Amino acid sequence: MQHSWLVSGRRISRVIVAMGVAVAACGGAPREPAMHVQVPRGAFGEDGDAITVSWIGHATMLIGIRGHWFLTDPMFSERIAGVLQRQVEPAMAPSELPPLDAILVSHAHFDHLDVPSLRRLSDAPLLVPPGVPAFLPGNLPQHRVIALQSSTRLPTADLLSGTWRHAA
Repeated sequence: MQHSWLVSGRRISRVIVAMGVAVAACGGAPREPAMHVQVPRGAFGEDGDAITVSWIGHATMLIGIRGHWFLTDPMFSERIAGVLQRQVEPAMAPSELPPLDAILVSHAHFDHLDVPSLRRLSDAPLLVPPGVPAFLPGNLPQHRVIALQSSTRLPTADLLSGTWRHAA
């Protein structure tokens, strides 16, 4: 089957122009580093009712809930997908993270599923949406990967997941 956008030079040129405008628009983002996360070392093992959320950079968040630690969409690489230079340095290095209970990946887009970052992190379970395991390389330990269903029970938490769509 021949796709019309491949045949129509006019249509494909519009797509190329739109992509160029989008890339140019992104170049004006502030390049100030994220504030470094100052977490007292003793806090990483404490149990309590505290809930903390710290932005590490890009889509990476460190979430602490009652002494359990979760990391979302880890992105510690200098380049996104090996091409795009990251705009903001991470607020903390992987070596500074507390012991993680789980790593959460929201979806399989290249700026949220950074395999080099996943390799640098602990042996924590890697929670991913259905279908995402197909995008993971074979040398990433499969025993770590848990494809989430509508609800998933872990030793430390019950997780509910849903389906969302975004245009990108």
